[in-house]
Amino acid sequence: MAPVIMVAGGGASASGHTISTSSDGITWNGLGKTVFSSTCNGVAYANGLWVAAGQGINTIAYSNNGNTWTGLSTTYLNNFGWCVAYGKDASGVGLWVVGGNSTNGNTMATSSNGTVWRGYDVSGVFSQIWGLTYGTDNSGVGVWVAAGCQSISGIGTFPIVASSPDGITWTPQTNTFMDFGNGAAYGKDDSGQSLWVALGTKYYGTNYSIMSSKNGKTWVGVNNTIFSGYNSAYKGAIGAAYGKDVSGAGLWIAVGNAGKNIATSPNGNTWTAKTTPGFNLSGYSVAYGQDNLGNWIWLAGGDGGTAGNVMIKSTDGGNTWVGRSITGMTQILCIAFKSSLV
Repeated sequence: MAPVIMVAGGGASASGHTISTSSDGITWNGLGKTVFSSTCNGVAYANGLWVAAGQGINTIAYSNNGNTWTGLSTTYLNNFGWCVAYGKDASGVGLWVVGGNSTNGNTMATSSNGTVWRGYDVSGVFSQIWGLTYGTDNSGVGVWVAAGCQSISGIGTFPIVASSPDGITWTPQTNTFMDFGNGAAYGKDDSGQSLWVALGTKYYGTNYSIMSSKNGKTWVGVNNTIFSGYNSAYKGAIGAAYGKDVSGAGLWIAVGNAGKNIATSPNGNTWTAKTTPGFNLSGYSVAYGQDNLGNWIWLAGGDGGTAGNVMIKSTDGGNTWVGRSITGMTQILCIAFKSSLV
């Protein structure tokens, strides 16, 4: 079996797969629904370990090789796990964080090794967490950023974004211009400075679907036209990633649903809508990393609709995309590479 270089998770057909693995982004190996019986919503790789979040018989799972997974039941998040990220705690020790929702009060779980976890009740900040990321500011200080909401039915219920120095203690950021938080990502602007990007729903006319921050705490709205026009939760801009264009310059790519399902930016602040031949409904996830030959590629996942494509791939820095279906998967909600830029 080829080594696992990338993992995609999502929804499955009746006899399909909620997790699939690949070495090249072309041929995918489905792993069935034994890990997540409903959906796999988030996945990340760090320090020789894959960690995934989902819904069903397990809400958190881990794997040393990407093919054989250990599920941790629903102990820590008994409704669903939605997003997962790796970073550091306040002392500089590695930390895994999973965000989601739970009727037992926990909306977050953390682990120092990815195998032993502890649930946390951060309902005073979020009732549901839909996006997580970790990065360092320009002085080298680590900052966690989470996106979510207090009530999925209460659009515009603050906070939408929160920050943390350690992944455990969270501070709501009230200076946000978004009505529902769907995702978060970390990268660089066009001058090489640290940048966090938050994705969400523009429900009210004056708000934004994409925001940016230089420190993870003070935010500005940067786009309210590309991913807009919907009036319900989990619509608008949903996912983003930082990578490189064909010339090697920094590039942000965001996906979502509102007329256009993909947009690009050289700096995380100025965005341009793109038309792709791929999924014709929602874009949910995007990632940048290396394939088995060492080539840097972009992958984005979503709903295929009538096109049937749940994934699109770019080998030229996001200029052109090729759509593809993955057997047994009806949507791609998350993608992660073993080797990534940030």
